[in-house]
Amino acid sequence: MMSDHEVIIVGGGVAGLSAARVLNRCGVQNAVIVEREQYAGGLPRHSKHPGFGFSQFKWPYTGPKYVERLLRECKGINIQTSTTVTDLLPNGEIVVADDEGIKSLHAQAVLLATGIRETPAPPRMISGARPWGIFTTSAIQQFLHLAKHKPCRRPVIVGSEWVSFSVVLTLTKAGIKPAAVLEESHEAIASVWADRFVSTIQNIPVLKNTRLVRILGKEVVTGVEIEQNGTRRSLDCDAIVFTGKFAPEATLVQNSHLEWDLRTCGPVIDQHWQCSDPAYYAAGNLLRSVESSGIAAREGQAAAECIVRSLSKPKLHEEKIRIEVEPPLQYIYPQVLSKPGDALGSLQLRTRVNRAMSGVIRMIQNGSEIWSKKISVKPEQRICLPSKLVNIDQLKNLTIRFTEK
Repeated sequence: MMSDHEVIIVGGGVAGLSAARVLNRCGVQNAVIVEREQYAGGLPRHSKHPGFGFSQFKWPYTGPKYVERLLRECKGINIQTSTTVTDLLPNGEIVVADDEGIKSLHAQAVLLATGIRETPAPPRMISGARPWGIFTTSAIQQFLHLAKHKPCRRPVIVGSEWVSFSVVLTLTKAGIKPAAVLEESHEAIASVWADRFVSTIQNIPVLKNTRLVRILGKEVVTGVEIEQNGTRRSLDCDAIVFTGKFAPEATLVQNSHLEWDLRTCGPVIDQHWQCSDPAYYAAGNLLRSVESSGIAAREGQAAAECIVRSLSKPKLHEEKIRIEVEPPLQYIYPQVLSKPGDALGSLQLRTRVNRAMSGVIRMIQNGSEIWSKKISVKPEQRICLPSKLVNIDQLKNLTIRFTEK
C-alpha cells in the first residue's frame, strides 16, 4: 500500500510541529506527521518549568503548555503517532510500521525532524554495577510528569549543559533536591549564570573538575565515587541522572541513500534545508548535537517555508559548493551552498569550536577575506556567521577559519 501526500514530516517534536504550524497557515492540506512515540511534542512535554515558546508566541510557556499551543495551531495536519519509520527511499518515499503493519508513504517533500538522543550510562564507560536508579533526562522527566512518580529523593546530576540545569529545575519543582551537579571541565558548559543560580540560589553544589568514577550499590544506587582535582571520595545519593552529550537521532539517514556528515553526525543540507536527495529536507537538532528548543522551532519554520515555496515553484540547483571548515572548528552547517541560489534569507551559517578558546574567526570567499571577528567561545556556544555577505552567484569556494590567540 502507498498513500500520497504533499508533505511528510518525520518527527513530532518542536521542529516538526513548528514546521507543521507553518504548513497549516500556508494552506498545505495534505500533510502528515509521523511520530514513533505515543504522543507528539518531544522533550518539552515532560518539562514543566517555564521558558518554552517565547520566540514564537512571546510568552514563556511551560513545556506541556507550549506543546498544547503548537498542537492547537497544527489542527488540520494529520498526526500519526506510534508509527515508526523504517526506511527512507529515493524521491520522497518512506516505509513505516504501525499497528496495522508495514506500508509506504510518498510525498513531494519529506522533512526529517527526528531530533537528538542523550548518551546513557553504558557508552560512558563508568565502572560499578548497574543498579536501579540510573536515568537519562528523558527517563526522569517521564517518571515525574507521565507516571506521576518520584523515583528518587537525592540524585546526582552528571553534566552541566543547559539540559542539565533544566533537569535541576524539573527536580526542584517536584520537591527533589539534587546532591550535586558534576562537571569534568573547569567551568560549567552552559554558562556562569546557570552555575551561580544553581549553586547560590538553589544551594546545590556544582562540582567542577569532577569525574564520576564508579557507581555504588548492588540492587539500588547508594552513592557514587567521584574524583575531584585528583582526589577521590564517595558521595551519598540514591540516583544518577546522566544529561547531555547529545547526538543527532540520525540512524535513518545513516542507513539511507542520503549524504551524512561525519562531523555533525547529521544529514548534509544546503541553504534551503534540502538534503542530497531534493525530495528530502532536514531541520532541528537532527542537524547537529544540540540547540535550544527555540532554535529548533525556528529551523523547523524556516524549512517549512522553503518547502512551501518548492511546492509552488520547484527549482533545479545545478551546482553545489561545499563549505570548508578548518580545525579547531568542529563543524559547519549547512555544509553546501546550491547554485543558482536566492539570497540566503532564513539561512544561518552556524559552527562551533571543539574546546574553549579565544581567537579570530574568518570567512574567506574565493580566496579573499570577506569578514572576521575576535571571539571567545565555549564548545557548547554556537557561532553564527553573517550569511548575507556570501555572494552565491559568484561563489567558487568558501572557507571558515579560526586562528587561536
